[in-house]
Amino acid sequence: MQRVGAVMMEETALLVKAVREALAITQEEMAKAIGLSQSAITKYETRAGSISFEAVLKMAPLLNLNEQYLDYRIGNPFKQSDPKIVIKMLVANQKGGGAPDYSLIDLVTNSNKRLDFVFLAPPPRAMNWRLRTPGDFYALLVKDAQGNTFLFRRKKERRPLGNLGWWLLHLEALRSMGKSTTYRIERLPLDLFNRIREWTEIPSKQLKPLFKDRDDVVGERITALQRVLEILSESGWHVEKTKLRTLIEDTGSAEVDLTQRLVEQIMKMVRKPKKGPGNKQT
Repeated sequence: MQRVGAVMMEETALLVKAVREALAITQEEMAKAIGLSQSAITKYETRAGSISFEAVLKMAPLLNLNEQYLDYRIGNPFKQSDPKIVIKMLVANQKGGGAPDYSLIDLVTNSNKRLDFVFLAPPPRAMNWRLRTPGDFYALLVKDAQGNTFLFRRKKERRPLGNLGWWLLHLEALRSMGKSTTYRIERLPLDLFNRIREWTEIPSKQLKPLFKDRDDVVGERITALQRVLEILSESGWHVEKTKLRTLIEDTGSAEVDLTQRLVEQIMKMVRKPKKGPGNKQT
C-alpha cells in the first residue's frame, strides 16, 4: 500500500487541527502528550513547518483517529480510543458566519454506510436555554458502522446544534446515497443535559440506552410490512421475498410514517397475479 503524499499530509494537518479543537485539547496538551514543543505543533497545523509522521501517529489515540486512515487513507477516519468514553466534539461556527460548521459530522457520515442518530432535545426545565426555531435540538449522538460513538454540541453552549426539519431531509439524502440510517428523538433528563452543557466526561454506558438496537428497528419494520404484505397476498400479488430483507434495512427510520414509502418500494418488487380461470384480478 502506498502511504499518503505531501498534499494528503497537508490535509492531515488540517484534520488534526480541526479534531483537536473540536475535542477542546490545547496545543500545549498535544505537544506534551507526543513529546514535542508547542511551537512545533503550531507550525505543523499552520503548514509553516513539518513534524515526523511517527509524531503524527502518536497523536492518533489522543484524537480518536484511525492510524490506518492517517497512513494510507483507508478505513474509518475515527477509532474510539476508549470504548467506555464517548468521543465528544464541539461544533464551532463556519468562518464568516453564524451557522454551525458540520464538517466533522460530515466526515463521519461520508465515511460510513451504516449510521445511527439520536437527536437530543433539552428538558422543559433547562435553565438558560431558549428555542430559536421550533424543532431545534441541543446535541447529537451518532454511532457509526464500527461502533464509534460521538457526541456533538455547539461550542457556544446556549446555542442549538441544529434543526430537525433540515436534518431529517439530510438523512433522507443519505439514504438515497445507499446509506442505512436510523434516528431517534430523545428529550434529555435534566442531569444528563447539565453534564452535556458543562461538557464533563460522560461514560458511554450512560448514553448507550439512548440508541435503539438495530434488531428492534428491523422488528418494527417487519411489523409495519406485515399488514401491507397481507393485503397484497389477499389480492393475489406475490412479493419477491429475497428482496424483502434489503427493503427492511434500507427503508429508513422506524419512527417515521413508513406507509407511503413501503408501498412504493414493495410495488417495485411484486408480480401481478396471472389472469386465468378462477383467478380474478382485483
